[in-house]
Amino acid sequence: MKRLFISTTNNVENGKAIAYYGVVSSHLVAGTGFLSDFAAGLSDFFGGRSGSYRRQMESLYDEALDELSDKARQLGANSVLGLKIDMDNISGKGMSMFMITAVGTAAKIEFNQTVQEKGRPEAVTSTALMHEMAKREILKNLNDEFAVLPQKSWEYILKSPDVEYLSPLTRRYFIVVRNSNSYDASYFNKFVENYGLYLQMTQRDLAVNAVYQGMYDDNYSTIASDLIKDHQLFDAKEILKLVQAHHLRRAVNLLNTEQPAYTESDLKDIETLIAAFDSLPDLGKIELVKSGMFGKETEKYICRHGHQNAKEEEYCLDCRENIKGLTLNDKQAIEEFKNKVAVLKEMLSIID
Repeated sequence: MKRLFISTTNNVENGKAIAYYGVVSSHLVAGTGFLSDFAAGLSDFFGGRSGSYRRQMESLYDEALDELSDKARQLGANSVLGLKIDMDNISGKGMSMFMITAVGTAAKIEFNQTVQEKGRPEAVTSTALMHEMAKREILKNLNDEFAVLPQKSWEYILKSPDVEYLSPLTRRYFIVVRNSNSYDASYFNKFVENYGLYLQMTQRDLAVNAVYQGMYDDNYSTIASDLIKDHQLFDAKEILKLVQAHHLRRAVNLLNTEQPAYTESDLKDIETLIAAFDSLPDLGKIELVKSGMFGKETEKYICRHGHQNAKEEEYCLDCRENIKGLTLNDKQAIEEFKNKVAVLKEMLSIID
């Protein structure tokens, strides 16, 4: 798996930290027999075998960074900041050991996209020309939904994560995941992994906009929902749009997702979303229904799908929906969401 962005500093020039997940560490030990390696140690001191020891230390170093990266990724981070590494040689009881300790802070970095200045350039460098040609070739590939995206293209995308790739790459992701059985397993797994890495390097608001488009497509809504959960792309404004577009079930399913951090502005958007759930229009109705030609008219609850129920039934016995179009599970999910928001409100010290 590709290593996360790791820096010895606490700041990143082309991005900013939007969330911290705590300290992650890695401790590795490689041991050799002290007595048998004593002569080798002397030889190494005088330069005779410095290469072998250097390679051993470099191998430990890489392994420590990989472990640090994996631990940070499991916490939902896309980077490790403030990296510190200590290396020691410990000897005792006839043994000599190399020990390496790596420590850093797991963080979520929002990387800035390169914005080219408008206007006619005075000159075009060969590097810029090659970059533009490579980008156009990749975009051409992405616009052909039946084409396979080569690993070489992925390497270029991850090296230069241009925002122009976002929409077509997200569409391709939806297609690949939905038709996973049509692809070789190794290609499928690598595509999913690489897309996840690309999404981590994309500005959050742009990623949100691209992924939420899939929530309006019957073929891709479940895939988009999984992406939103996996990458903490909760967005109250976007979920409100789903409610307003009458995609209630899809909106409710996103209530248990998260975002890296919450501000007072986010809380206001969330409260607007809750108000929308509290004021949902009636999709079903209560009306008089006559049973039989000479039967007496009685009030019935008719759900939005036309199923008739006794008036006192809150949920339709056929589709399990109430007059607002919500199931009991939906109602419970909304209540759990309200409870979480109440805690968030208290933590942000906001008083009505």
